[in-house]
Amino acid sequence: MARNVWILSAVLVTWAASAVAADVAPPEALKWSARMPSEKIEVGKEYRVVVKLEINSQAGYRPYQNENAAFMVQLSAPDSIRLAVVERTRLLDTPYQRYFVGGAAYVDFRVISKPRPGDYLALNLVGYLAKEKDQWFVRRRGNLLLEPEAELRPTDASRTEWGDREDRLDIGDRAPAFVLPDSVERMHDLRDFLGQYYVVLAMYRHHDETFCYAPLVTLHFQHQRFDEIGAKVIGVSKEDRTLEDFKKLVDRFGPRPPEPTFITLLWDEGGKATRDYDPITYYLIDKEGIIRQIMPGTRVVRPSHRALLNELRAIIREDQAATQPADTRPADTTE
Repeated sequence: MARNVWILSAVLVTWAASAVAADVAPPEALKWSARMPSEKIEVGKEYRVVVKLEINSQAGYRPYQNENAAFMVQLSAPDSIRLAVVERTRLLDTPYQRYFVGGAAYVDFRVISKPRPGDYLALNLVGYLAKEKDQWFVRRRGNLLLEPEAELRPTDASRTEWGDREDRLDIGDRAPAFVLPDSVERMHDLRDFLGQYYVVLAMYRHHDETFCYAPLVTLHFQHQRFDEIGAKVIGVSKEDRTLEDFKKLVDRFGPRPPEPTFITLLWDEGGKATRDYDPITYYLIDKEGIIRQIMPGTRVVRPSHRALLNELRAIIREDQAATQPADTRPADTTE
């Protein structure tokens, strides 16, 4: 069957960060460009969107840790099209996620009914960028109308919905509460942390998988940097194993109580108590219990402590600015 190719370019361009806060990736670092073909959109035909990502390596920027796993695209589509299923793995929510391989991600779909006016394909670009010792989380969003010659329209990146779940947590939602045990069967309530701390809620799958537990061990050793900004880290293992198995794994891999762990590791059998939270995802929650950022992991990449700290500092700075008396805020010099 004939296939039209639609080219969607996400060009990541970086500039010197002298004019930008060190904890925030430059806003102008990401440029989206896309144009629908001039051909009429027809029912029954298959199309491909090629999502391209270019990183300015000449300026020293690079994907964090893994070139083919540091960035991915999350998708949501109208009922008029059906996304093609890609490889099935337990780390990929197909057909709504695509990894970048060789600087490109491919989105194939079939038109199954006549698109309604305003139908669009929504794309979230999420990933991790590094330069020397600096690391940042990058989130961008754009909509591509299903109309001939339509161009990509950048939209509010705080809208994070994707996939086919209508109840998926979004930035700005209140974090659902839970009460769970740690490996010595002490119970912990998320609400006990709120009001006092910013919370990094790290949802992971298995405590014996390197890509899951190793980042938490790193956060354990970096706890002082989180303490300095008033943040606590909670890790929740969404496993089908028994609590006894979880105890053995924590004892084997650490960090383990009763030694000071500085981060709280909890067990949720089958993910029942935390079913609202996506696995392999880190949620940044403010003192009021509101989700302020959602940082998904990719195939082998999890948020680094530097990327987490940068996002937390940006959130704290925003909160401090919001509570600053109006007469003490810097004057707005824009015309």
